[in-house]
Amino acid sequence: MDFMRAKISIIANVKPAVLKLSEKDFQRLYYDNWGFSWPLYRDIFLYARKHKIPVIGLNVPREVTRQVARQGFASLTPEQIGELPKVTCNVDAAYMDFIRRSFEAHAHEDMNLTYFCEAQLVWDTAMAWNLLTFLRENPKHTVVVLAGHGHAWKRGIPEQIQRQATVAYRVILPEEPGRLERKDVSLEDTDYLWLIRRILGLRLAF
Repeated sequence: MDFMRAKISIIANVKPAVLKLSEKDFQRLYYDNWGFSWPLYRDIFLYARKHKIPVIGLNVPREVTRQVARQGFASLTPEQIGELPKVTCNVDAAYMDFIRRSFEAHAHEDMNLTYFCEAQLVWDTAMAWNLLTFLRENPKHTVVVLAGHGHAWKRGIPEQIQRQATVAYRVILPEEPGRLERKDVSLEDTDYLWLIRRILGLRLAF
């Protein structure tokens, strides 16, 4: 999962202590890592616990990505870099254009776009590395990755996975008016688009 740091991975079938956490206690762990409302993900975690499905954290420490977004990748100390998986941070024009499109809602006038791109690339590369590490150790597993919209586009985590290994995958993204719509989406963005239809002011997913 995107929101959870790799060092706090939860593997339901090998860490019984985690299974004994109450939902309230687990929420504390959740909010220590993520800002989105717990009810959005609650059913997923409860389903995984009930069926003993491994849930692994893919993310890197938030203080690292925050620092890169504000000061650039070059500001990281050797010690900080040493705590990351094999991450390089070469932002090209194509990746920068992708970030402008996929993270438009996060843009700020005073933001250094290059640093922001570097932060996203560190995120994407590290999450791809952590995912592949799990697959190498568990080659018979099929993995479902839940990641933020921008990270899930093909230029995000999927591209970094393909740079490191040959893994079959499919990307599903939700339609997002003004950002990702059926009229201008392509296979370079996603394999499938989860359509949203507005009826009498309601948003319905199909």
